[in-house]
Amino acid sequence: RRPELASLSVGLERASTALSLARNDLAPKLDVTIEASRDFGPVGEGGVSRDSTDAVVGLRFTQPLQRREARGAVRASEARLEALKERRRATVDQIEIEIRRILIDLEVAQELAEIAADELDQAGIMRDAERSRFRNGASDFFLVNLREEAAADAGIRLESARLALRLAEANYFAGVVDAERLGLEP
Repeated sequence: RRPELASLSVGLERASTALSLARNDLAPKLDVTIEASRDFGPVGEGGVSRDSTDAVVGLRFTQPLQRREARGAVRASEARLEALKERRRATVDQIEIEIRRILIDLEVAQELAEIAADELDQAGIMRDAERSRFRNGASDFFLVNLREEAAADAGIRLESARLALRLAEANYFAGVVDAERLGLEP
């Protein structure tokens, strides 16, 4: 579904057609013609002998002698076709590498989001434990503030990781041209 591949496919079709046309120019020509005639209306001058249906069949065979130009066109068309095939292979390889990189980014973003969620859970547990210790007189206000700040920082890291995950997903959908998931199709 990548547009660059579609463009190269059209180019390959055109080059293939040009090659077929160039090869056709090398071949001899055989033209067959069939003509028929019938007079309508009253018999004209010349009498009844001119009042029948006439059929004429013709053959014309042409063999090109100087074919250097046609051979050159065939070679040029073959070269263009091979160049397009190589460019298509290179583009496919490039797209595969890009998709693999995007998948790795997506996997890493997913793992980071999971780690950030776990970190937020642990920071919440530590904050709640420090508050409990403070209420029981075993801690001071400074430590409670540190635990609350750590929990808030963990929440910010979680949201940043979720944003990175959404961006990685959007890059993936753009990379595989999933127009529906990108919101470009109903």
